[in-house]
Amino acid sequence: MARLSSRKGGQNRNAANRFRQAADERWKDARCLHDNKRFAGAIYLCGYVLECFLKFVLCKLRKNHEIGLDEAKRLGHDLNQLLDACGLGAALQQNADMWVAFIRINSWTPEMRYSGKASDERSSEIFLQDTKDLRSWLQKQLRP
Repeated sequence: MARLSSRKGGQNRNAANRFRQAADERWKDARCLHDNKRFAGAIYLCGYVLECFLKFVLCKLRKNHEIGLDEAKRLGHDLNQLLDACGLGAALQQNADMWVAFIRINSWTPEMRYSGKASDERSSEIFLQDTKDLRSWLQKQLRP
């Protein structure tokens, strides 16, 4: 299990694998919710899958495999800001399908947790597919 470590002045650090593991677990949760017709919950978790995966990618691209807790909190939930921090926005825009998928996913906000609105199966399927495709695309960006 990934652990918090100390570095420079005792600042807590998160291992990159912790973000990857969180993304993987939220993905399983989203799939489970979708399979049980809890579509709004599945959509909600897809946003966290992408957030965690982008933080993982940021760590890997920096080659330090960690970001501080303060930075992780500062980067927060803003998927655009996370994409920009990774320096992958321009590359993503070059792939029309992935850019459209990102725009759709980017309608996600953490405030969705306060919504009592139900969602439909098709919307959930689209979110799940876009999340899966974006994760695959991001993973490919890590290869030399």
